[in-house]
Amino acid sequence: MVQELNRILAGDARCTLYRLGSEELTEACARLAPKSELYLLPTSVLPSKLEMEQLKALTDNLSQHRHTHHFIERASTQVEWFDVVATWIRANLLQHNPSNELQHIVLFVRRHLEHWRGFDAKTDKQCFLLSKELQQHFPTCSIHFLVNGPSALPVINSFSETQPVLYGFVDDICGDQDTLNQTLPRENLLKMTGMHDSRLLIRLLRKQIWNTTGTAP
Repeated sequence: MVQELNRILAGDARCTLYRLGSEELTEACARLAPKSELYLLPTSVLPSKLEMEQLKALTDNLSQHRHTHHFIERASTQVEWFDVVATWIRANLLQHNPSNELQHIVLFVRRHLEHWRGFDAKTDKQCFLLSKELQQHFPTCSIHFLVNGPSALPVINSFSETQPVLYGFVDDICGDQDTLNQTLPRENLLKMTGMHDSRLLIRLLRKQIWNTTGTAP
């Protein structure tokens, strides 16, 4: 996806993907030209405390070396993001074509250290609002945002074993690398893939980059 995004940007900006806290990111920062200007785009849907701490450490390091930085808002804060996810779900629904009518859609977010046992009240409210927006696209289905871990068990176990459940990883926008927690697999769970191939997602990211950097044609 990053390669395709760079192709479409055609030199207006150059994107590189790094994992926060990684040695690769530390080394990349050390190689920056003096007084570089960077634009930071977090890819997770719901920021965790650990992520915010790592971002703070990164920006402090950049400022210490007199680099400037700006944040690009998360894709999930944009109205178009719901169309991206809805289109992704529809494409996977056509691919799986379950024999029984789909009643449940589960969207997993990466495990946050502070949410291992479930979301706190603030994050739970955010999940509710996201679910409510997507519900408009799938009025006959229940929409669930869950941690990819044991805390999701009560919801997963509440579904009938005869009904198909479509699930996917909304944080995994750069490749189908996330896997279902070992406590959760069920025969009626149908995995969605291909989020990183979404043309709508790439267009959304391109628009955000253009708008923030001021390089739009």
